[in-house]
Amino acid sequence: MPDNKFAHQKNDFIKNLIYNDNINDLLVELTGYTIKVCIPGSESGVALADTLSEKLGLPTNGTFYSQARRNKYQMIEVVQQAGLKTVKHMKSKDPKEIIDWAEREVSQYPLVLKPLESASGDGVFFCNNNDEVKIAHQKI
Repeated sequence: MPDNKFAHQKNDFIKNLIYNDNINDLLVELTGYTIKVCIPGSESGVALADTLSEKLGLPTNGTFYSQARRNKYQMIEVVQQAGLKTVKHMKSKDPKEIIDWAEREVSQYPLVLKPLESASGDGVFFCNNNDEVKIAHQKI
């Protein structure tokens, strides 16, 4: 079993393709296959699956909100714009800015820190004080 929990078993597939940031090369590689759906195997494949499904004329989420399906900050912003309630949130590269915001806007712990783009619970930290925020921010 591979160490990477997101790795797939190559023998489970009829063909394995490497995406080289050129969608047209990938579409050429897919020529000759009857493709009915395109789904991502993990979070990191969401934008590519959206692009492929759109280009191949398959049922699709489309590409308009692809980044919002991956970027946790953008995701909450889109949900808010739709008029739904969301958690208080912010993004910053500065742990002091996060702590200042939390003291001003939230005023109590725990605080959840997470990478903008990750898979599953990778890099998610539940912080119970300012020191834990600093440590989590450094790890992220």
